[in-house]
Amino acid sequence: MFALGDQSRVEALLHEAGFESIDIEIVNYDYVFDDDDAVWRLVSEVNARLAPLIQSFNDERKSEIRRAVLNEYAPFKQDDGAYRLPAGVVCASAQ
Repeated sequence: MFALGDQSRVEALLHEAGFESIDIEIVNYDYVFDDDDAVWRLVSEVNARLAPLIQSFNDERKSEIRRAVLNEYAPFKQDDGAYRLPAGVVCASAQ
């Protein structure tokens, strides 16, 4: 999803920059949203690319998009209504 989300790409870039002693680790965690509204806020307000587009639509279209988004997130919805999405970050140190 992100340009630096690939461990081998990060390592290659660090080598190209002249680093030799490179340590790379993937740190996994869960990204948790409390409820449907929290998921929708991320997509419709926080996401820098989508927010302006979504805000330009009328209320009916926004509702359609919200339903579609929540449908895509449905596999991650927990019994308590929260969403738990597995995530990971590439951490690197080099000398």
